Amino acid sequence: MQRKPEEKNIAYWYSSCENPGADAWYRTDFPIRHRAEKVDVTASIQGENAYVTVSDTPGGAVLGIGTSLEETSLYNLRRMPEEAQRAILREWVDPNKMGLSVFRLTIGTADFTARDFYTYYDTPPTGEPDWENRSGQGFSIEKDEQYGILACVKRLQEEAEKAGVTPFFFASPWSPPGWMKKPTRKSTHYKHNDAKLKGGRLDSRYLPDYARYLTRYLEEYEKRGISVSALTLQNEALFETCYPSCLVSPEQEAELGRLLRQEIRNSPILQKPVALWLYDHNFAQAAAYIERAGKAGAMAWCDGFALHDYEGEPEQMLPLMARYPGKRWYMTERALWGAAGAARILRYMAAGAGTYVNWVNLLDTNGQTHQWPGKPGPTFMLQNAEEPSVIRRLPEYYWLSLLGRSIRPGDRLLSCESKEVEAAAFLSSDGKKKKVLLVNTGTQEKVEAVRMADRLVQILLPAQHVGALWVAE
Repeated sequence: MQRKPEEKNIAYWYSSCENPGADAWYRTDFPIRHRAEKVDVTASIQGENAYVTVSDTPGGAVLGIGTSLEETSLYNLRRMPEEAQRAILREWVDPNKMGLSVFRLTIGTADFTARDFYTYYDTPPTGEPDWENRSGQGFSIEKDEQYGILACVKRLQEEAEKAGVTPFFFASPWSPPGWMKKPTRKSTHYKHNDAKLKGGRLDSRYLPDYARYLTRYLEEYEKRGISVSALTLQNEALFETCYPSCLVSPEQEAELGRLLRQEIRNSPILQKPVALWLYDHNFAQAAAYIERAGKAGAMAWCDGFALHDYEGEPEQMLPLMARYPGKRWYMTERALWGAAGAARILRYMAAGAGTYVNWVNLLDTNGQTHQWPGKPGPTFMLQNAEEPSVIRRLPEYYWLSLLGRSIRPGDRLLSCESKEVEAAAFLSSDGKKKKVLLVNTGTQEKVEAVRMADRLVQILLPAQHVGALWVAE
């Protein structure tokens, strides 16, 4: 027996995935078949084969879906009038639009920037470090003010408040100040590297100074009303290259975290806990790095692990989670396209990730502006290079919005078994709604039956589509 579901109880949307990651998006605004559109479903109590089965036992709570607020995206955003900027920021945070809730800040500059590379203390001190900048040559976040980064973050906060949500900010350094580093064979050959930000190795003698440096960053942002809730201690600590980067050993990171925890605890300005996330690099090397850091004492301060997805597989985190119960991991950097990309994000979540954070969200139609040595794929929003207020929204914008609306802060992962499509399920923080995300990476449309306890919902998921099914109690 089948019945038409009541609108208030069951809702279903899907979104198409045309030309994933194609450079042609920079030149052409292709038609998009389905833009996170609501479609009908058929519900029944019995008589269908369940291809997707959702459990009733919730796991750990998640932070939600996010993106970066690196300087490239903010530079392009600032090319628009303020009200147009606010409209874009509102789209990002509104739970009825993109629903993004986690935002990555860069401590100093990353490679995706329109500016010269900088940290907050680039002039080496001649004596004791000047952490209050009394000399005018000490620690200062003036460039974040000057370049409008702080203003953009504040506007995002204001738009989030209007939408009734609170963004979660975490931050990552790409490099310590150059005077805290030792040169390497690579770093001595990088051009225009007088500030020593490109490559090099953290000098252990400066670990206390680096802990103080990171704390001063947190304090100055806090003074401006921006509470950073988590830190990763070094972006890609096993990698040095021709943009801000630094080699940091697991033992150095273990000691840095210990010192940083003390600095934060003793700060008269920081009144809220700041989570410290270990590692911030690829799946492939995670186990070895985390094990060494753990032997050096990192687990005494570590609140979780940060991961990137440029080498290895998300399932490599499962044995680590079993080894370190109570430590959550977070996908802090990746850009993905199409149904295959969406399916991979669901694999992150199924493997226990507390968030997925997209890397870079607003290039222009010339693929600018940045200092990464490669050619980046198109971002989920593209700005017209000649008319900055004209914005294209790519398929990734729409399917990411299905994830952002469905995976909300405080939601809890439900285990999910699927035979034909990639799937992940979540229980809303109030326990009243189950939300199932499904991705069809194949070439044929699928008719899927989704079982949740005694309820069975039948949906149609076209080829190369992302779907979001919500079922209320």
